[in-house]
Amino acid sequence: MSERVESWSLEVGEYHELDPALFAYDPVPQEPAAVPERAFDRAASIELYMQMFYMSGERRNFRLASIGGVWTQWREMSKQEALFWFKALTSLQLQVGAQDEVLLPELAALDLETIPSPEQATAMLAERVYYEAGGPQAVLPYYYNGANAYGPLTYTLRVLYGDLGALTIVLDTLRLEDSQQFLQRLADSAHPREDFIKVVRERVQVDDLLTTKHYNLYYYAFPELVALAPDLELIRALYEVCKTSYNKRWWNNRMVDVLPYLEPDEIFEWSTLLKIPLRPDGLTSLIERVGFERINEVLRLITSSAGKATRKQNMQVMRKVHSRRMVPKMLELAQRKQTKDVATAWLQGEGANAIDGMIEAVGRSGKKRRWAIEQLRALKEQGHGELIERLLEGHKKTARELVRQEVLELQDDGVPELAPEQLEPWMLEFLEKGQLEQESAEFFALEHAPAILTLDRQARLPLALTRSILAVCIQAHPLKQGRKKAQEGDPELLKMTRALRGKLDEESAGEWLWHLYERWWAQETPDAQSGFIWLTGPLGNDSVATRLLNPIKSHTQWFGRYARGEHAKNAIRCLRIIGTTQAYATLFTLSQTHTNKTLRATANSAINGLLKQKGWTREQMLDRIVPDAGLDASGTYVFDYGPRQFELRFRGAFDIEFVDEDGKRFARIPAVRKSDDVDKVTRAKEDYKIIRQRLKVLVEQQTERLFEAFLELTHWPVADWQAYILGHPLMMHFARKLVWCACDEAGAMVEVFLPGEDRGCMGLDYEAVELEGAATVRLVHPAELEPGELLEWTDLLTDFEIVQPFEQLTRPVYTPSSEARWRERIPQLFEGKWGWRVQQDLVALPIGAWHVGMVNYKVAGLTRSLLGTRMVIQCGNTFWQEWGVKEEDLPQLSPDLYFVPADRVHPDALIPDEDVDAVVFSEAAYALHSLAKVWGFV
Repeated sequence: MSERVESWSLEVGEYHELDPALFAYDPVPQEPAAVPERAFDRAASIELYMQMFYMSGERRNFRLASIGGVWTQWREMSKQEALFWFKALTSLQLQVGAQDEVLLPELAALDLETIPSPEQATAMLAERVYYEAGGPQAVLPYYYNGANAYGPLTYTLRVLYGDLGALTIVLDTLRLEDSQQFLQRLADSAHPREDFIKVVRERVQVDDLLTTKHYNLYYYAFPELVALAPDLELIRALYEVCKTSYNKRWWNNRMVDVLPYLEPDEIFEWSTLLKIPLRPDGLTSLIERVGFERINEVLRLITSSAGKATRKQNMQVMRKVHSRRMVPKMLELAQRKQTKDVATAWLQGEGANAIDGMIEAVGRSGKKRRWAIEQLRALKEQGHGELIERLLEGHKKTARELVRQEVLELQDDGVPELAPEQLEPWMLEFLEKGQLEQESAEFFALEHAPAILTLDRQARLPLALTRSILAVCIQAHPLKQGRKKAQEGDPELLKMTRALRGKLDEESAGEWLWHLYERWWAQETPDAQSGFIWLTGPLGNDSVATRLLNPIKSHTQWFGRYARGEHAKNAIRCLRIIGTTQAYATLFTLSQTHTNKTLRATANSAINGLLKQKGWTREQMLDRIVPDAGLDASGTYVFDYGPRQFELRFRGAFDIEFVDEDGKRFARIPAVRKSDDVDKVTRAKEDYKIIRQRLKVLVEQQTERLFEAFLELTHWPVADWQAYILGHPLMMHFARKLVWCACDEAGAMVEVFLPGEDRGCMGLDYEAVELEGAATVRLVHPAELEPGELLEWTDLLTDFEIVQPFEQLTRPVYTPSSEARWRERIPQLFEGKWGWRVQQDLVALPIGAWHVGMVNYKVAGLTRSLLGTRMVIQCGNTFWQEWGVKEEDLPQLSPDLYFVPADRVHPDALIPDEDVDAVVFSEAAYALHSLAKVWGFV
């Protein structure tokens, strides 16, 4: 690490103010000072021993009496005293429950001069007998009713045989799962850990441990064992078991002592996965070992849920570490309630390092830019404006200009605040009804939120009014508590909240709403502050709908775990209320792709409500909810850099580029130049970030949709196709890369054509194709074309340099005459294939959705319906039983391709190959060939 420099100087470096001695982690306690032995009183010890038993009839029985106090100062114990207790607690005769006249003489006659050898001591412990109902039971001295009473027995072993000898005897005598109390009594040992590790390696078989599922072993024994003898082989092996176990509780607080022995990567992984917190001394050691290059990983570790127990102490340690690398994470931590004070103090008191890092953050896009500007403004108010100005040198122009505009030369944005006399009646009603609680006001920090503008963008709402809007929403949607019946919201307040749509500037309201989301996420999504989510409906816009897609998909990370995803459900419901095509598209994507079935069902419910509200069929909806992603009618968007402009051109999935005014083409959005306008560049980069995400989702979704339409030969009414496919600014670019056909009223193909950039249609002869007389339009399957015609269309696409979004004309075509040999190999293809393997392989193939029928986990057959026919790849005759065919009615059908009507899956309804539609047969054979290729049968 670099040497310490003054934090408020112009020097920017990485250093720490911690005592270097703190970085030397030594978990082994120092050798305790020598203490004098206390005198041994046999009579007093016998009396105490007798107090451990009570009279029951004519015999004494063991009672649960703690004798730990005998050895509170065990280091003062003489070997005679230790020998007395060891022999008294392990002698067979003394534990039978004999009468006093038998016990007392034997206690008085104990030999306290001859110390048993370690082997003899091991035998004495192993032969310990405790009499229970039903006869004598040979049990070890720990594992019965008096369990906790025998833990201190280790002290006697330490006095007699030393620390290493005590551990050896314990491991040789006790079952490992019974050893917790014994091992705990060795915890303060100063004996070299290397010796302990050697004993453990000799007596504990790691391979055996990896195969056991004994709960007591993992929960009680191993935390003590690895803390006492931190053998890396043992620790890592146990970790592998633990991380795959349903119960990780055995990594209790004792494991904090183990962490510093591990490699840094293991510390990061294990602490996070198994919720083991770092202590301040271990933290300083970790910082020293990983250096400043990974300082943000350290910050993430101590502020995650894993480090919750020691977060406060560890953050105090981090205040003394100085590195500009820490700025982004500190900006984030300054938004959280738990870490706000420490992180803000670091940002405001760090000086040059923090300022330099925040200037860099301002030059980047994202939420941290706004947070950095807030902190820099506070530093300017404290009188550090000159230092900020001097540190601007060396930063990119974008960052320099933004800091000057937003911090050093900050001026009013020119949009005045609404005067009291300008407030509309609905605004006054919000001010009257909504009073935001102080806790919520501090939580959301609305004074730092973007301004909400009026509908005409001529004025901004007062802070008091924005607080009232939030307050009314929270009051109108009381939090549902557990399984209790949800408290009803005030109907009047609900109506006020929902009526906000259309009354405010859409763009500024969306940015203000996104500030609330960012504040909520930064502070670990507390349930009490979740009511704002309902503002997503009335205030959300296309930008909000786009940004919400990924957080809702990863809902446990972004929306917490409250009531099985209730917060994420509310956000999904609000997407329908936003009411734009982008919001509908996001909703549909969630309904199809969300991995959580509950949230997927919520999205589907919202989709069904939309269909009912609009009166659409599902096919009509899919046409009408395709967004334009913010692009114009020709699929372009202009990014303004001030002196330069760039046009984004979308021409399909494989054709996105940027073109400047001189016609120069760029594969990515161009970098900023010195002459560019910083404000406009910043805005352009933010816009592109949203557009890029929209285009990514749209390309994936529409490619899949058109592929399914290609397989199913889906028909569009001509008017719908012209309006929603050819007339859509983005879908037109998909359409012109695919070959279509016009169909008559009966659905028969009339003419094949290719759309052009001018939205006209042409045939193979380059002549225009008119669609006025056609009833429907659909995609062409190559199995429908004559070989010569297919070749001509393929050559035409090649001449036009068209790359199709999926294989259409290049899709192989199969006929019954060409497939006889492959159909005979079906038993060979599926031999030994488990059902789960087949299902897994099917998902990645471009063959549509096939169903796998299984009997005893083995594949019996594959089916898929297409054009009213069910295709069957039969692997076993039992397959038909899945469709209700009785075993006695089953004809003996060999493995083969079969075809039946989709509504009658029965061997009696088999369709001859020559009567099967050419597309249906080709797709069935293609599925078979695709699986064969995946499995190496080529």
